[in-house]
Amino acid sequence: MGDRQSFKSSKSMSEQNAEDRSGDGSIDAIRLANFWIGRRVMISGVGGTICVVDADNDQQQTTTGQQEAVAKKKVKTKHGKGTLLLVERPPQTQEEQFSSNTSTSAATIPPGAVAFRVLGTQKYLTMMIYDDQARQDTSSALASIPSLLSDHIPGIVDYAIDRPTEEGNFEGAGFNYSPMIIQDGPPNKLQLFTLEFPSS
Repeated sequence: MGDRQSFKSSKSMSEQNAEDRSGDGSIDAIRLANFWIGRRVMISGVGGTICVVDADNDQQQTTTGQQEAVAKKKVKTKHGKGTLLLVERPPQTQEEQFSSNTSTSAATIPPGAVAFRVLGTQKYLTMMIYDDQARQDTSSALASIPSLLSDHIPGIVDYAIDRPTEEGNFEGAGFNYSPMIIQDGPPNKLQLFTLEFPSS
């Protein structure tokens, strides 16, 4: 995401010593976050650049019974085109962390975490959940709801949480190729990212 050499040269001796003592990469993550917060970026990879585009409009029933088109957005990757994202620090106080959908505890925010807000909106880049542990935890939570029939649990889990790839996949097990989505903030756990230096 930038020139590693020029950024590394700005480290102070105390930061270097702290990094040597920690050995867990959290100092690097915090330093990278501090460097990028407030900047506008485009995120690119082998498959192209992240691009937020209009999805097909959905028809939604209003309270008066009329149908109206609801503009939705989806995330794709494109070559030669991208969407500007603003790198932000996640909220740190209890009041800032509250969201109508989820809340983020300060204790669960990883060191150096950032959020990517789509410029000009209050929507954030959001990861998809897809691992086996999340599926199992969700199934257990749903099983504790007395009014929910056990036959419905697998369908709910399949709808909400995707599956990782299996061993036969060309990249191996544990991957998922579903595109990210954008959702309203303030940022929750699925909208937090940790920056890393590119591997040499």
